[in-house]
Amino acid sequence: MAIDKIFNDSNVDGIADNIFNTVNNSVSEVKQMQQRKAAENAQLVIQSLKKIDTDIREKFDNVTNVMEKRVLTIKDGRNGIDGKDGRDGKDGRNGKDGLNGKQGVPGPQGKDGKDGRDGVSVNDAHIDFDGSLIITLSDGKVLNVGEVVSQELEKQFVSIKQGGSSGGISNVPRVIAIANATSITVNTDTTDIATQANTQSVGTLTINAPTGTAVNGQKFILRLTSTNVQTFSFNAIFAGSTDLILPTSSSGGGLTDYIGFIYNSTSSKWQLLAKVFGF
Repeated sequence: MAIDKIFNDSNVDGIADNIFNTVNNSVSEVKQMQQRKAAENAQLVIQSLKKIDTDIREKFDNVTNVMEKRVLTIKDGRNGIDGKDGRDGKDGRNGKDGLNGKQGVPGPQGKDGKDGRDGVSVNDAHIDFDGSLIITLSDGKVLNVGEVVSQELEKQFVSIKQGGSSGGISNVPRVIAIANATSITVNTDTTDIATQANTQSVGTLTINAPTGTAVNGQKFILRLTSTNVQTFSFNAIFAGSTDLILPTSSSGGGLTDYIGFIYNSTSSKWQLLAKVFGF
């Protein structure tokens, strides 16, 4: 800024105008200089960025080449050592039941079994001289089921069987078959062993009071073979004891049952002495 140019004018207003014009020109020059500097700086920045870009690309290309060569030279490493087994997991919950499977095809019919052995029946039964009940089976076996009356009573029983022209004692029991029916009546004047082959349907078998003249100590045996179970209905003249009660029903199924009675004239009862079922 030239001072002499500012104050060259003698007029005050002229001086002010000179000052204003001079300042304005200086400002314009400064702006122009700043614009030139900014343009120069921008060019420098652009050139610097281009340089950085070029350097980065060169380095990146170099690194890529090195890595590719390195990858080609890398060999597979050795397998590592197996790790330890992990702990067993907890038991899982039980699953739901599956659906029922389809029914299988029926199997072949089984072979017929072997025939069973022949059953054993009773051919004879009598009271021996010592009061024991002797039973003879169809297979030839002889069973002594034990004493059914005392020897004293047996002597009395044998004594009523005295007969024959010589007055000897007969020990052959009188076996009488009773007709198949729903009741039994024994004539004790003519019977020692009453037998019945009962084929009636399941029902009641009535044992009526014996006929004949009973003697104190006299006894008889009822031998019953029943196809079906029969419920006994004894006449009031028959009596059991606290030790041996009257039976309630037969075995059925073709089995044979024995019931032995002795007459007690004091009580006027046929009292139960023996009961052997299921032969």
